[in-house]
Amino acid sequence: MSGDAGEPPRGDTDWRIGVLLVAAAIALTLQEYLGPRVSYEWFAYDPALPTRHGGAAGQWWWTWWSVLGYVLVPLAVVIALPGERARDHHVGLRGLGRYGARVVAAAAALGVVLWLVSTTSAFREHYPFARGAERSAEDQARWLALTAVQLAAAEFFFRGYLLAGLRRVMGDHALFVSMVPFCLIHFNPDRPMWLVFASMALGLGLGVLAMRTRSIWPGVLLQLAVAVALDPARRIATGTRVDWHRLERLAPSAAIAVAVIGAVVALLVYARARNNVLWRGVAKLTVEQWRAIDADGGPGSAQALPPARVHLTVAVVLVVACVTLTLQEYVGQRAQYERWWPYDPATSGPYWSLQGFAWWTGWRVFGYLLLPMAVVALLPGERLRDYYVSPRGFFKHLWIYAVMFALILPAVVIASRTQVFRHTYPFYRLAGRSAFDTWSWELMYALQFLSLEFFFRGFLLQGLRRVMGANAIFVMIVPYCMIHYGKPMAETVGAIFAGVILGTLAMRTRSIWGGVVIHVGVAWTMDLLAIAQCPTDGRPCPR
Repeated sequence: MSGDAGEPPRGDTDWRIGVLLVAAAIALTLQEYLGPRVSYEWFAYDPALPTRHGGAAGQWWWTWWSVLGYVLVPLAVVIALPGERARDHHVGLRGLGRYGARVVAAAAALGVVLWLVSTTSAFREHYPFARGAERSAEDQARWLALTAVQLAAAEFFFRGYLLAGLRRVMGDHALFVSMVPFCLIHFNPDRPMWLVFASMALGLGLGVLAMRTRSIWPGVLLQLAVAVALDPARRIATGTRVDWHRLERLAPSAAIAVAVIGAVVALLVYARARNNVLWRGVAKLTVEQWRAIDADGGPGSAQALPPARVHLTVAVVLVVACVTLTLQEYVGQRAQYERWWPYDPATSGPYWSLQGFAWWTGWRVFGYLLLPMAVVALLPGERLRDYYVSPRGFFKHLWIYAVMFALILPAVVIASRTQVFRHTYPFYRLAGRSAFDTWSWELMYALQFLSLEFFFRGFLLQGLRRVMGANAIFVMIVPYCMIHYGKPMAETVGAIFAGVILGTLAMRTRSIWGGVVIHVGVAWTMDLLAIAQCPTDGRPCPR
C-alpha cells in the first residue's frame, strides 16, 4: 500500500507531523475531560423530568464534543498547515463508489449476525444496557442520526486526519501509529478487556480499508451496521438534568489550559513571523535538536532502513504498547487489587493499602520494563543497550536537567499550597504515618518512574526511530498524554509538552536517566511537601 501513499515517506523530521500529533493529543484530551465519558456524570438521571424531553441530552453533548474534537479542531489544523488539503485526508466518496457493493454486503451480513447475537440470553446477561425499554420511532431516528455523526467524526479523526496525515512521512507504519490512541480511547471500567483488544484488530482493519479505498465512509457504514444491530444506546432514554456543579469545578482548569495554550501558540506564531530572539532560541532547542537526531548515524538511526515498507520492529513495538497499556489499565490498577483482595479488618493488617500500591508498582515494572525488555531481546537485530539505558549521555548533560528542575521547583512549591494538590498527593494517603510508610512508598514510586521512562523514552523512541527519526517523539506523546487521564486537566495538557522535552533530550543524549531523575526529583518533592501537611498522629492525609 505504500506505493499509492502520495509523497514518498522519508526519515527526516517534518514539523507538520509534530503539529498534527500535538493537536491530536489536545483533541483527545478535550474529548476525555469534556466529552463522552463525563457526559453521563453531568447529565444525571432525574425521574422528575419527562423522558422525551431530557433523554437525549447526554448524547447531544457527546455528539457535539465528538464533532469539535474529532472534526473541527483537526480540520482547522489541516487548513492552517502549508501543503495540507482536507480532500487528501480520506474524505472523498470515490473509493466508496468503487467498493460500495462489497462494503454494503459486508455491513448487512455483519449486522444480521450481530443482531442475532444480541437476541441471545447470554448477551443480555453480560450487557445489561441491551435490556432497556423500547423507544419511539422519533427516538430511534434521533439516536441513529447522532450515532452516525459520532462514528463519522471518529473515523475522520483516526482514519482520515491521523492515518492520511502521517502516511506521507511514515508510509504504512501510520496504520499502527493510528491504532494506538484508537485502542486507548476504548478504556472504560464498564467495558470488558477483550473488547479493548478487539479494538486493536478493528483499528487495523478499518485503517487498511481506508487506505485501500482512500475513504473513511466504508468504515463508517460498517460500524453503523454494528451499532444498529447491537443498539447499545437504549439506556439514554431516561430523563436527565445537568449537574452544573461539576461543570463549575472543571471550568477554571479548562479555561487556564485553553488560555495558556492559546497564548503560547500566539507568541510562537508572532516570534516566528518576526524571526526574533525568542523564535531563534526555541528553534535551537527544538527544530535544530530534531535535525541533529536525524543526522545521528548511531544504532537504529533513520538512515538505516528505507521507511517505505512496514518494518517488524515498528509494528511489534506499537502492538506491544497497546497490549501492555491495556493490561495495566484492567489488571494493574489498585482498584483491581482491592476487588480481588478486599479489606478485612481481621486479616488484612495495617499495610493493606501499601500492598495495593505494591501491586500497582509491580504491574508498572512488568508492563513498562520487563515485557518491553523481553520483546527487545526476542526481536532480530535489536540490542537492549541501544535503547537508551546507558547513563553515559546523562552525566555529560547533567546541567540541563539541573536547570529544568530549578525552573520547575517554584511552580511545585506554589502548587503545594492549593487544596487540589493536597487532595491528590501523596497517592498513598498513609505515607506520613511512619518513616517506613514514607520511604517504602517513595521507592516504589521511583521504580515505576524508571519503568515508565524506559517504556516511553527508550522502548518506543528507539523502536520507532529507524523509520520515523525524531518524528517518533510526537508519536510517543499521544499515549503518554493519554495515561495521564484522570489527573487534573492542566497536568494532562502539560504532559504533552513535557513529553516533547523529555523525548528530545532522551534521543539527543541517548539516555533515559535524565527523565528518570527529573520525574523522581519532582515527584518526591511534591510528595514530601504534601506529607509535611498531613497529620502526624497516624491518620491518613485528608482528601
